[in-house]
Amino acid sequence: MELREQFSVAICPQDDIVEYVSLIKKDLRKVINSYASINSEAHMTFNTFWANERELCSWKTYINKFCNHLIPFEIRFDSFSAFPPKTLFLAPDEESNKVLRRMLKEFHNNKLPNQKGKVRVPHMTIARELSEEEMMFALDYLKDKNFNLEFTCNDLVIRKLDYSIEQYRVEYRFPFKGEVRNDLFA
Repeated sequence: MELREQFSVAICPQDDIVEYVSLIKKDLRKVINSYASINSEAHMTFNTFWANERELCSWKTYINKFCNHLIPFEIRFDSFSAFPPKTLFLAPDEESNKVLRRMLKEFHNNKLPNQKGKVRVPHMTIARELSEEEMMFALDYLKDKNFNLEFTCNDLVIRKLDYSIEQYRVEYRFPFKGEVRNDLFA
């Protein structure tokens, strides 16, 4: 039996956005000592899956074909939100949310092997596994922080779980190479 490893498909922003989100996470430590995902680099997960080499090839082929039809587009985040009671995240603005929801729906319209979880609500996680009290402190601390985070989404990535550091690392990038999809950006 071939070894299966854990992967995720995600949008990863440019380095300056990754650094900015890292600063938000570090700033949040002022009110919450430690929390899950504090060391995770900024990303938006599409789904997670387990795969051996053969199955990974199927995923790579599918993602490459999917990205061949897309062009780069802007994603904007303008607020904090939560999946109560445990997860705090950055939420995309209304227009970005519509495009990302269509993109997620179309992406998930596949029969790929060993899918573990499909994300249906676009978001960028800041903190996970918070207690109700920690969530209350975090939301109160962040409520007056104004920001407008924007970056160009120009590819999808496959990230592989590195068990030695308990974080995902980008393994493959799939650049958008195509023409605008009217059904996606309508």
